[in-house]
Amino acid sequence: MPLSRLLAEQQTLRPVSAVDKFSDWHDNHDGQGVQAGGTCTVPYHAQARHYQELIPVGRPGAGEQFAFEVNLDTCTGCKGCVAACHSLNGLDDNESWRDIGQLVGEATSGAAWQQTVTTACHHCVEPGCLQGCPTKAYEKDPISGIVRHLDDQCIGCQYCSLKCPYDVPKYNAKLGIVRKCDMCHQRLAAGEAPACVQACPNGAIAIRIVKQEAAMARTEPVITGAFRSDYTKPTTLYISAKPKPKIAAPPQADKPRVEHGHLPLVAMLVLTQAAAGACLAQLVAPSRALAWTAAVVGMVGIHASILHLGQPLKAWKAWLGWRTSWLSREIIAFGGFAGALTALGAVWAGDFLPQPVRERLPEEVLPLMAKCAPLVALGAAGAGLLGVFASVMVYVDTKREGWSLRWTLLRFGGTVLVFGSVCLAAFAPRWEFQVLACTMALVKLVAEGRMLSGFLRATAGSSNRLTALAAWGPLRPVTGARFALGLAGALALFANPWVALALLAAGEICERLLFFKAQHAPRMPGVSHA
Repeated sequence: MPLSRLLAEQQTLRPVSAVDKFSDWHDNHDGQGVQAGGTCTVPYHAQARHYQELIPVGRPGAGEQFAFEVNLDTCTGCKGCVAACHSLNGLDDNESWRDIGQLVGEATSGAAWQQTVTTACHHCVEPGCLQGCPTKAYEKDPISGIVRHLDDQCIGCQYCSLKCPYDVPKYNAKLGIVRKCDMCHQRLAAGEAPACVQACPNGAIAIRIVKQEAAMARTEPVITGAFRSDYTKPTTLYISAKPKPKIAAPPQADKPRVEHGHLPLVAMLVLTQAAAGACLAQLVAPSRALAWTAAVVGMVGIHASILHLGQPLKAWKAWLGWRTSWLSREIIAFGGFAGALTALGAVWAGDFLPQPVRERLPEEVLPLMAKCAPLVALGAAGAGLLGVFASVMVYVDTKREGWSLRWTLLRFGGTVLVFGSVCLAAFAPRWEFQVLACTMALVKLVAEGRMLSGFLRATAGSSNRLTALAAWGPLRPVTGARFALGLAGALALFANPWVALALLAAGEICERLLFFKAQHAPRMPGVSHA
């Protein structure tokens, strides 16, 4: 029978994978590989040399580092590497440091083409996670080049997840920190293959020594569908001897995704920008009520950011990365803003001091406080604008297309100007201020509408187009509410500025939700996470 003949021929085939080769050697090692009871008698050091096909013999030299090499021709997407990584590193349920994705396309013959892709940390030459971390919770080993995460140093701000264009750092809600692949550095140091390398039944994953200079010179993505390589200089090598279709892309590459909303950051950004606007209004029409409103709103916004941290008690570490991290600079700037807001509220508190306290103060103190009020307001406005600019750069530094300097500055700066002009209309009612506030609100709405329509006309599958599709698709109710509230608030300025302030504030919150939830986040091909 043909089936019997094929099965017989299969028994004569030589092993072709790393696992087969090792098993063949293990069973036939000088006739003493396995005892009758099934116990291996070959010493570890004798076995280790048979992993040399998958890991280097020596250590990296100057200008070199370890890197993953993935043979796409032998990867079948079995997820053996995922299971091994999960087991060896003791990961929690729904936590994974290695993922499996896909590329699909059409071969030259017209047949359907599919390629599975295994992916983990690329241990970049210039890691975005390391450069963006505000607490220095990442380090790049100077010898091996492995990028390690220091769990004890992490505060769970998740900024590294925004900075990494490959979706590598994964947030663990139970631990309140981020964790990631470290290439099983302890195993490598002992001459043993990482879990994913050792577990792959086809030997599709290997560790190689690569030149960092070559990784830095690379501009094209490490693989089709990945982010451009000139940002973080990834080192992973994807090799294949098979021809790739001219058109290949991750499945549903043209479908938008709804990203995480980051509600504490929404509150922080809107409130701190509102406070900065109120401080600007204080320079034009100073009043005690406006000064105290700015102080309260700003302090609430600054403290709201703490709710975003997985380890809030470690928040004091957030200034450590100020040399490279815009998030550290933002935190330092808002620390100064908090002090300026406190001073702004204090200089307007003289009339409310208890009479016994007022009597004990030197006569020149209260007049001096009144004289200092304009200077303090100017300092508060400057500190607020500095903090807002740092906020802009926090997102610009992620290199996401929709978070460019132009569009982020338009949104954040526009919020400052809208709230500043509306505060003038509410705290110093004059028709000039009402017209100014209405104009600012409408200009920001028109600018946002033009931005989204421009994104919608972008190239199919591009980041901006996917962002617009998310805003006009699954997030359409939020988008509709944003424009409806903004328009209603602008018109309400001529009837009741306080109602207008509430409507415009709600509209700005919707706009900031879209800023996070609609913005397309780059990932490795085929990999999707909620």
